[in-house]
Amino acid sequence: MKRHLLIIILVLSSQLSLCQIGMGTESPNDSAALDISSNSLGLLIPRLTTDEINNIETPAKGLMVFNLDENRLQYNSGTSETPVWSKMKVEATSEDAPNYTAQFRATNANKNYNTNSNLLIFQSLVWNDNPAIFNKKNNGRIEIKEAGRYLITVNVSLKNLASESLSNFVAPEIRLQVNNNLTGSYASTGFTAAYSNHAEISLHLSEVLELDADDKIRVKTFKSAGSGNAKLRSNTSTYISIEKLQ
Repeated sequence: MKRHLLIIILVLSSQLSLCQIGMGTESPNDSAALDISSNSLGLLIPRLTTDEINNIETPAKGLMVFNLDENRLQYNSGTSETPVWSKMKVEATSEDAPNYTAQFRATNANKNYNTNSNLLIFQSLVWNDNPAIFNKKNNGRIEIKEAGRYLITVNVSLKNLASESLSNFVAPEIRLQVNNNLTGSYASTGFTAAYSNHAEISLHLSEVLELDADDKIRVKTFKSAGSGNAKLRSNTSTYISIEKLQ
């Protein structure tokens, strides 16, 4: 009976061109198209699996669902033509981190990074919690689409590929660049010689930056000493992670 009454109310509201509906209240809030009031009941939105959500045809921007596989609320932050099912942001707890992250890895193991060049670290996507915030660009860049404070962590594994000799050494460095402006500290290493299994190099960089919408980030490499070649140790050993803190 209650379900039939709700249908009748909705139909009559549509026919009479009413702009507000009150359920459980005779005085709906002036700012609400639908005002539901109850002291003992909640609001239950559609519950779907990830596959069912992805099969929704042309979902409206802002459409909300509960993802049964992820066990969380999601909404379409994209468009009807290109939906992006973003997770509803919650306050930080020990069980559920609220912040969006993205991680990429470099896969070009043939490029010499003991030069003044760009570290092609955004080549392969590992994950992206919100493509509306993290937008991969060309030439080793990532575009930040939302202003805020971001934690950027870079881990680079390189190897001196020169012939084995104490005289064949390299000492590359890396540094972040925002909109073509170098920023933050350098990640450096001492001389690494291609000799007696001492050819590997590890560079680590962690920065917290205040970024504006449409800022573009890349990782620059520098030859601080030595003229040998330093290439990626492998296609799966160099990563960058970006986390939106606030």
